[in-house]
Amino acid sequence: LWVGSVVWVWPRPGHAPRELVLDVVVERKSAADLGHSIRDGRYREQKFRLHRSGLRYPVYLLEAPGEGEPLPLPLPTLRQAATNTQVVDSFFVKHTRDPQESATYLGILGRHLKRRF
Repeated sequence: LWVGSVVWVWPRPGHAPRELVLDVVVERKSAADLGHSIRDGRYREQKFRLHRSGLRYPVYLLEAPGEGEPLPLPLPTLRQAATNTQVVDSFFVKHTRDPQESATYLGILGRHLKRRF
């Protein structure tokens, strides 16, 4: 099963062609997908897999609903799930307005990791 939507992989310079997986993994969710995931149990399973992955910096990237977007669960329920994910499960939760802002965040995070590693 896949773990996360985005994971960074770096080639090992000067070594045989093997790659290293960095300790950051991002699970991206739109508001509607978050609601569906909570309803069908995938959300709990995904958090479990992210915890068991051994990666130290799991990130939940949550996109706000578009104006008038139908949601499978009330917005306060989705906000409570996000808060629980951060406080109880110790994930970093990043909220974005839309897919464009999510892409910008991932680009910034990727550049930061490139400088660091």
